[in-house]
Amino acid sequence: MRQRVIAVRSEIVRCEEQEFGRTDLSYLGRQSGMFSLLPLSSEQELALTRDHAIHVVKGGRINVARLSAADIPTLITAVHAVLGKVSLR
Repeated sequence: MRQRVIAVRSEIVRCEEQEFGRTDLSYLGRQSGMFSLLPLSSEQELALTRDHAIHVVKGGRINVARLSAADIPTLITAVHAVLGKVSLR
C-alpha cells in the first residue's frame, strides 16, 4: 500500500507538469500518507463537489490512496478550475 500511495503522488506531479504545464500541486509528491490537504476555501470545496463530483473533507482533505491513474487528470483539472487557474468550456 505504501508503494502505491507513493506512485499515485508521483503520478499527480508528473501529470500536472507534463499534461498541464503546471507545478502547483507538486507539494503532494513530497508528502506521505494516504491523505493530503488541498489549498481550498470552503466555497472551493463546495464547487469541487457541486461542479466536478469530487468530494473533499472540510479543510480540503483528499484521500490520495483512493485515486486511480484515470482519476488524476480529472482531479487536476477540477482543482485548477476551482482555484481559477483554468477555465472550463
